[in-house]
Amino acid sequence: MSFMKVTYDGQDLGEVESAAELEVLLGERQEAIVWVGQDGEEVPVENLTDLSPETIELLELCSFGGWLDRSADILDECSKLIPDLAKRILVIDEKLDLLEAIDGQINPVTKILNDLKTVEEHLGPEVSENLRLVEEVVQGGRYALEAALRRKDFVDLADSLRSEWTLALRLFLGFLDPERPVDLLVNEAPLVTGSAEETFQVNCKSLEARFPTYVKDVVSAWESRDEARYEVVTTTTGHRIPRVNGFYQWSRVQPRADTQWIAKMNRADHATTGWDLSISWGIPGSLAVDVLSDERPDRPIILPRHDLAAFACELHCVDFTEVLARENVILTATLLEFRWGMRKLLIMDDRVRRLSSPTMFQLDPALGAELHEESFNTHLSRSMESFTGYNRSREWTEKALENAERLLGQPDVHLMKDRFKGVPGIMVAPGPSLKKNIELIPEFAEKGVVCCVSHVLRRLNSLGVDPDLTVAIEANCLAPHWENTRVEETSIMLSENSAASTVAQPAKQFWVMNDGTVGHWLREEEVRGPNMIASSCTQVALWCLKEMGCDPIVLVGLDLALEDGKQYTDGCGGWTRKQGKLEVEGYYGEKVETIATYNTFRDQFNLIFQQPDFQGIRCINSTEGGARIEGIEHISLQEVLDQLKEVPPRAEPATGLMAREGELNPIDWSEIAEKLRHGINRLEEAEVSAFEAGRSAKAAADALRSGDDRKMRSKSRVAARIAKTANEVLREDHVFEVGWLGPQHALSMRREREATYLEDGSEAQMRHNLSHYLQFLAAIHYGAEELKELYARLLKRVEERLHVQR
Repeated sequence: MSFMKVTYDGQDLGEVESAAELEVLLGERQEAIVWVGQDGEEVPVENLTDLSPETIELLELCSFGGWLDRSADILDECSKLIPDLAKRILVIDEKLDLLEAIDGQINPVTKILNDLKTVEEHLGPEVSENLRLVEEVVQGGRYALEAALRRKDFVDLADSLRSEWTLALRLFLGFLDPERPVDLLVNEAPLVTGSAEETFQVNCKSLEARFPTYVKDVVSAWESRDEARYEVVTTTTGHRIPRVNGFYQWSRVQPRADTQWIAKMNRADHATTGWDLSISWGIPGSLAVDVLSDERPDRPIILPRHDLAAFACELHCVDFTEVLARENVILTATLLEFRWGMRKLLIMDDRVRRLSSPTMFQLDPALGAELHEESFNTHLSRSMESFTGYNRSREWTEKALENAERLLGQPDVHLMKDRFKGVPGIMVAPGPSLKKNIELIPEFAEKGVVCCVSHVLRRLNSLGVDPDLTVAIEANCLAPHWENTRVEETSIMLSENSAASTVAQPAKQFWVMNDGTVGHWLREEEVRGPNMIASSCTQVALWCLKEMGCDPIVLVGLDLALEDGKQYTDGCGGWTRKQGKLEVEGYYGEKVETIATYNTFRDQFNLIFQQPDFQGIRCINSTEGGARIEGIEHISLQEVLDQLKEVPPRAEPATGLMAREGELNPIDWSEIAEKLRHGINRLEEAEVSAFEAGRSAKAAADALRSGDDRKMRSKSRVAARIAKTANEVLREDHVFEVGWLGPQHALSMRREREATYLEDGSEAQMRHNLSHYLQFLAAIHYGAEELKELYARLLKRVEERLHVQR
């Protein structure tokens, strides 16, 4: 036998098992019942007499007074849900069903209001008038919600919930239960107190003092703005807010609290602790800087403000004077400035903190996506370069010393300057799309310069083309690239630290990029450091064509993307480790699949073509597939050939580029040997100096721990005096300082930067500096010991050569 529980105006009446028992239980109360709920669902009052208690677990009954209390409870519950709901909307919580959540606010209120209107005639004129006022306010709040929802303005939607809709709920709640306490609306104080024009003028003066080149552009952007797109809105709460493209940029209710919440919860930012560099956009500049400075004081903060009209709006609404006074805050006005700003600030293994508004994708979808993408790509690119440049610097230095005897007599790449001034040049890469136009390359070779990467040499040879230059810059073994090729008919452009298998090839000529330190040391009068952005062999090949003076420069096979999962065209050697995939814009505007490494290369190509060196050169992407590259033409190779019909053929067919007679000075091997002997002696002195200085530095650290300040300072001075010789060797031996101690150099830059964040003269700073000094001296000691052995091996080979010459 089952019993039905019965409540009346929220109070338990008891349990019944039949309609008769229910009638007895209710007694006279039955006449006052105006609302009936059956297991949580409202049912008509007239159904009360037809209920079957054996099928119902809970029967809720209310008199008019009880119904008012119950309705007030529902409104109170809706009101309590608003703060959390607004927060979830602000960070665009993917688990939130937004329409269901807004309906969950509007529908109960509308139902209660409609129920009241059905009995309005019984309420009396005064109550009826108050009800109509409540109805107007509720309709206003509902309109504000629905209007923001239709515009997809999530900032305004959250604010409408917290202001107009909350006001409506609290007014309605007071109408239903006048005795119930109601909290006041929470509105933060405005971010600025002066007028919009005064604020703008003061900010512009501060901007001019710190970033003088920006002011005219910002003022011009404001004066010429599209006023329908760029507005400064003064709200009823006293806040001034930029409205861009019809969307509020930040809250008109509680911008400070929202900034804190977004900083913590925006999943797109991947907030990290212990970061080294931060970037913020879409958040009021002053609030962003405050939050980030609280997290990591004095760390660099980049504020990209690439939409100058939107920035001008912000300068009307926020006090930027203190922000601009901070030396660690950097403004960027273009994407190029943003990229280079990041590149200059990142050192090694740096962690980047992004603080952005999730609603930036409503304000400016393209810019929002671009900033996220470019900050990620630049960080990835610098991480890759750090790994290559610092972590592998010892490996490269060792290879350069092994290759020195073979390469010191070969021409430095600076000697190829303007060798083909005004001649068309083509860079041949091994991407999958190369199959579409590789058959046209022999026709191009009749008129232009052919520069390829080693992966495609075999395919070009099979078509009868011997490239002017084959780029094999990698330190990795490229032996498979040379199999079944006419390598003796091409010249190889390589690095002083390229793989031994590449240096062993019987090429017509080696053109050496002395991008390390060995060539600069042993033949300083013959070499010059190249000025290039490059992380891939294709970027080096492009640089070579630019240096040789080629114009136009045509790119083929530069897919930087996958085709059916393939990275290279058939018949081309190559391998790239397996990694995550992503989609980017394709050659024809479609989406194509690529990998993280290729996307970094694509980003770098986009940077390269914006550099002044390439502004006067016509650059053409004729890959006819793969990823799109910004800033250059995209036409087919056949169209290029059609445009070159009037260009006369080359005087001689394409073949390996040779140094001109008289360009190379003979090597004085006895001078090389003397440099090596001197280097070995100096490294021995540095080894001893660093070891003895380390002992004194260790004693200074022990004294600091024990609280003996006098001894600590004395031992520190002794250590510095003894280490003088080691420091002198570092300054004069760049192979040691830059090449061999590359990882230590990067680590020292990080440690020195970290020291600036500690209070000057504090014990924490002294501990930090002594720890760094000890580690640095140890690196010098062991590094000198290792490097002198490599010098000795090269000296032995040079002495053997001198013996043969005698």
